Amino acid sequence: MSESNARGELPYGVEVEPILADFGALVRGLEFRDPDARKPLQDLVHKHGLIFLRNQKLTDAEHIETARRFGELGVYPLQAAAGSTEPLEFIEDGPDDPPKADGWHSDVSWIEKPPVMAFLSMLEVPDSGGDTLWVDTAKAYDTLSPTMQEIAGKLSVYHDISEANRQIFLRKWGQAIIDRTKERYGMGMTHPLVRAHPVTGRRSLYLAGYFMRHIVGLNEAESEALLGFFMRHATAPERAVRWRWREHDLAIWDERRTMHRALGDHFPRHRRVRRCTVLGERPIAAGVERASERAAR
Repeated sequence: MSESNARGELPYGVEVEPILADFGALVRGLEFRDPDARKPLQDLVHKHGLIFLRNQKLTDAEHIETARRFGELGVYPLQAAAGSTEPLEFIEDGPDDPPKADGWHSDVSWIEKPPVMAFLSMLEVPDSGGDTLWVDTAKAYDTLSPTMQEIAGKLSVYHDISEANRQIFLRKWGQAIIDRTKERYGMGMTHPLVRAHPVTGRRSLYLAGYFMRHIVGLNEAESEALLGFFMRHATAPERAVRWRWREHDLAIWDERRTMHRALGDHFPRHRRVRRCTVLGERPIAAGVERASERAAR
């Protein structure tokens, strides 16, 4: 029995195996489809930032129905602009469709209200490669010096789609859908660099990798230097979880305190995943943490 079970914080029989000391965990004894699992799973996501469940063989309908218990599901902006109301995304790599997410990012950061939680189900696993990495951007904030925390708390970043993604969108969707997406959602948004989690109160760096264009108010050289520093700091190996997938694994993560990347080293092998996300609030600027708040953690 886990320590949490001993204190009665989780249902009997549930085991939680942390991956890092305070980030990432493998959860055993909970079924995603079980209505009674929603609350403990959500609590575990808020605590660990990222959790994994094995052997969750879900139909498309079960994936959607269960994820809806956690909040309103979003439709990917380009899918919505094309007239779809389907919240599921299917991401497929293969010889004729190379990997597209092998770079650090946070999902759809270029809209006003980015997702706050994601559910990714592994449908087809390559025989080698294809791992996914996540990093803890809350721990990244915590490990900044007080001076750098103060600097970061005053900054905002403009996010938009990268040029590489723009070309992918153009090939897949066409210019008319891109134009419709821009009219409906815009194609860029300014967000605070430091955000506060509305549930846990914890601060994190809101970084989105290749979706970040520049720090507002700085010249190009200053912006590149600071964004480069924050990205190197956040993606340090000691803050990263690397997951080797099995078929029907389910990953659930908190988009407010993570970045991720899907490694493309399996190419040209086939890989297929199914994902949906929960809509959230506009990122809440956290400002500067007081020394008393740090001492209380």
